[in-house]
Amino acid sequence: ELTIKDVAAVPDMCAMLHRFDVRSVNVTDTAKDVDPVAIGRALREHDPSLDVMVHIATKHHDRVSYMRSVERTLDGGIRKLLVVSGHPRVEFDALAALDELDASGFGVEAYVAYNPFLKDEAMQAENERLARKLASGMLSGICLQMGTDLAAIATGVTIHIARMRG
Repeated sequence: ELTIKDVAAVPDMCAMLHRFDVRSVNVTDTAKDVDPVAIGRALREHDPSLDVMVHIATKHHDRVSYMRSVERTLDGGIRKLLVVSGHPRVEFDALAALDELDASGFGVEAYVAYNPFLKDEAMQAENERLARKLASGMLSGICLQMGTDLAAIATGVTIHIARMRG
């Protein structure tokens, strides 16, 4: 994950990525006043060989502005989108965004996040939402939040691999 708050930082960031031979990045969408699409596009303009995924959090958008951001992403040569609701989750959430992407016919590579570290009702809700996202047929992959609890990661992955296969 790459969090840049200003497009002006892109050249220095690309130099650092090149120095460490990083070829793929996920541009985060952490603040409403920071445009991850502009940052992702600037990264690709500065280094066309860089594999860029852009997060677009629905909490910063309505349906129309979300799809405009998707169009800007695609116009910049970026096809990978991490579709996240963000916190707090709003009515136009990741599930609604996946429906919009499906109806658009844009052919994006849509990814979603999964957090295997939640507990009790929150974990049940996370699993139910991921099952609905998987059922959409839109996903190219899942971005798994990692940590040190390997058993939680293994349990979460096992549950959803079984659902995908069966």
